[in-house]
Amino acid sequence: MIKSNNRNVRKGIKLLEDLLRKEVEDISKRDYVYYLAIAHTRLKEYDRALAYVDILLSAESNNRQALDLKDLIQHRMKKDGIIGMAILGGGIAVIGGLAIAAFAASKR
Repeated sequence: MIKSNNRNVRKGIKLLEDLLRKEVEDISKRDYVYYLAIAHTRLKEYDRALAYVDILLSAESNNRQALDLKDLIQHRMKKDGIIGMAILGGGIAVIGGLAIAAFAASKR
């Protein structure tokens, strides 16, 4: 899953979800939930990734890997949110500039 494309990551998610439903051992379930969180993080589906991490932490509140992954997800959410706001702000500025130019051209 490390160097997989998004399509293969989605296939991996489907397989892990199927395994999770069928598994009876808690140790295996824990691993599946952790890998599902990683996969959703790779796809930038941070809400789903956090949901899986929270499930894991509800069972093992001191799980270092899960805590580190949660920190990483929250960091990426903030980073992507800031980038998203910058893109939105840039788009608004361009539209505003075009509107002003169109208004100025109509005054001539």
